[in-house]
Amino acid sequence: VVATESTGSSGINAEYGQITDSIEALSAKLNESIERLRNLERNKKALEEDIAVKTNSLNIDQSQCLRLRKTLVWRRVLRSAQGTCRVTYPYDNIMTCHKA
Repeated sequence: VVATESTGSSGINAEYGQITDSIEALSAKLNESIERLRNLERNKKALEEDIAVKTNSLNIDQSQCLRLRKTLVWRRVLRSAQGTCRVTYPYDNIMTCHKA
């Protein structure tokens, strides 16, 4: 009877050790997952803040700067084998060329 109890309790002790090891491993994975989640939440917050700043910048650009840019005359210099040409924006049909 004593040998049976000893064998039975050693099996239970082994199983208890395995369960304890599993609990420790799962706890470590849980802590690691929680840390990853915190990092992801920080990254998400930073990205949302960046998007908000860029959205605000675009709104300012469209509401305040776009009208001004439409009234300005821009010139771009094109260089080619034919010479140097100046194209005046927003009036694309105005082009002045000089032989190089």
